[in-house]
Amino acid sequence: FYAFCEEYQRLRFQEVAEATRKKHCACLNKLKQFQPYLLFDQLTTDMFRRFVLYLRNKRGNNEVTINKTIGTIAVYINEAVKKEIIKENPIKSLKLRGALDTTAESLEEQELKTLVDMYHQHLFTGTTHDVLEFFLFMCFSSLHISDARSLQIDQIGNNEFWYMRGKMVNIRPRVVRVPISEPLQQIINHKRKNRKYGRA
Repeated sequence: FYAFCEEYQRLRFQEVAEATRKKHCACLNKLKQFQPYLLFDQLTTDMFRRFVLYLRNKRGNNEVTINKTIGTIAVYINEAVKKEIIKENPIKSLKLRGALDTTAESLEEQELKTLVDMYHQHLFTGTTHDVLEFFLFMCFSSLHISDARSLQIDQIGNNEFWYMRGKMVNIRPRVVRVPISEPLQQIINHKRKNRKYGRA
């Protein structure tokens, strides 16, 4: 089974982002630690039940992580079904616990204003100031952290900047244009200074 996974990765990994590759390798490594050698006829619902218990009880993974791990491994199982190596997906019959219902933390308008004031007053120096600046940049640009990190100065115009979602570059590349608001412009100007190239 693991040889099949490696062969699949040789083709598929040319199309996906580095973060996706790392996630796939991490999930398969968990399965390898649970069962180092795995034949296709050992892929049963019971085996995956034991694997879920291993993830939960031995590794201390929460339900969201377990669901993601099983979902990633299901990609390879589904491919094996398509290629008629196995008849059906044993994960289909697996009952997974639902994720815990949580509420995401969000900034109130006054909290955001306080952070902006702290930024303009230069209350922090060094790394702390840089972290605040980067956080506010993401707030006002709506970029994911990986896309914000890779943004280049030459992608920024007078009224907008453009980027391609990192995860989608090799799958469905699409240019996204984002208007630059006044608060975002101030952060860009401070970070960019007089540079014309390089990382924003």
